[in-house]
Amino acid sequence: MNLALFDVDILGQALHAAILDGDHSKLDSYSDTVLPQIWNYQDFAVWMTDMMHDAGDPTLRGTFLQMTARARLDNLFNSKTAALLHSQYQLGTN
Repeated sequence: MNLALFDVDILGQALHAAILDGDHSKLDSYSDTVLPQIWNYQDFAVWMTDMMHDAGDPTLRGTFLQMTARARLDNLFNSKTAALLHSQYQLGTN
């Protein structure tokens, strides 16, 4: 949801500038503006999904990935830095 709100905010600003001011520069740079954030969130989503799935049954992807996923989960609970980064990604404030 945060990503959609970010995206529509940037698009709204670009459309406003183009329609009311005749300035198309924000529309022209729209993809360059939003794609880095989109890829960051895609990376976070893959990381989170893999971590949650790998932490369970080791027969799915092996004991090594299970244990590294559990170590990541432990870090989220025991490291203020890891927890802060995780919460920033969840809230869209990173």
